[in-house]
Amino acid sequence: MRFFWDIRPLTANPSDSDVHHYECDISDAKAVEAVADRVKNEVGDPTIIINNVEVANGTFIIDLNPSEIQRFGVNIMAHFHLLKAFLPTLIELKNGYIVSTISIVNLDIITKLIAIICFYLFLSSQVTVASILGTFGVCQASDYCTSKAAVLSLHESLELDCRFLNILIPTVSFFIE
Repeated sequence: MRFFWDIRPLTANPSDSDVHHYECDISDAKAVEAVADRVKNEVGDPTIIINNVEVANGTFIIDLNPSEIQRFGVNIMAHFHLLKAFLPTLIELKNGYIVSTISIVNLDIITKLIAIICFYLFLSSQVTVASILGTFGVCQASDYCTSKAAVLSLHESLELDCRFLNILIPTVSFFIE
């Protein structure tokens, strides 16, 4: 059983009847909590969660308007909200993966890499796929790079928090050589 969340309504029906769509603003903690409860009731407890959040404006900081600055917060807040919603269940089950992508890499590539990562790191409950842009800034991406650095820090802290729970949280960073 698979499901995905998006702030936008579904425009086409998935061809696979095992795929469920939930409309949700993942930057809103109460909305995430409500949809997480629906998922648990309708589908069951998920054991693999792919947390892929990307908002980038590609604009010089002085040209960002207040709503664009606020919008990039989804890059970090979604991780917090989804972790709070599903991590307790995974800890209780002692089973599952939360794969968080923090990358501008094409989602098709990420999906294939996630399968490989989950196969080789089957003892892990959390895999963070990170962007190199979380480690330094680039031109016209101050909002994006800042949010990705925050997500990397979140997952480094989470790794320390979960160390005593026997949960491994590796981070995989993409870069171009």
